[in-house]
Amino acid sequence: DREELIELAGLAARKLGLTFRNLPVVPGLIKDTDARAFGQMVQDLPGPVLAYCRSGARCGALWAMAAAKATGARA
Repeated sequence: DREELIELAGLAARKLGLTFRNLPVVPGLIKDTDARAFGQMVQDLPGPVLAYCRSGARCGALWAMAAAKATGARA
């Protein structure tokens, strides 16, 4: 199940000396609070940061939204 896959991904990351974070986001329903949480997570983690999701759409949207907020851009 999904929770087991997340746990396995975290274990694999830690075995490689990486920090792992999980930020659940509903596909097609990304909120400003999700983008703020993502931006804060990226800021707080040691770089480089790898963000991933099944298709790349959610992590790409989160990155774009967080970057826009950081630069003060408005849609």
